[in-house]
Amino acid sequence: PKIDLAGETQAQLARLKRARDRRLAETQADEKSHMTTFSLPQPNKPKKEVVRRCGNCGQLGHMKTNKKCPRYFEFNPA
Repeated sequence: PKIDLAGETQAQLARLKRARDRRLAETQADEKSHMTTFSLPQPNKPKKEVVRRCGNCGQLGHMKTNKKCPRYFEFNPA
């Protein structure tokens, strides 16, 4: 049986070229989409001030790991 290696090689080369072209088109599309998002100015939103509630005593203004808590030393012995 005679095997047509030239035709098979040409088919592989064509498949590789299509895959390369597809990857190139994807990267170019990604670059275009990234350019539009990076060129937009960042919004200047005011930061929300977070008021924390303590898990040990329930007061506002500190966390249970903070030594300002009146019950800190009950839960964290020295």
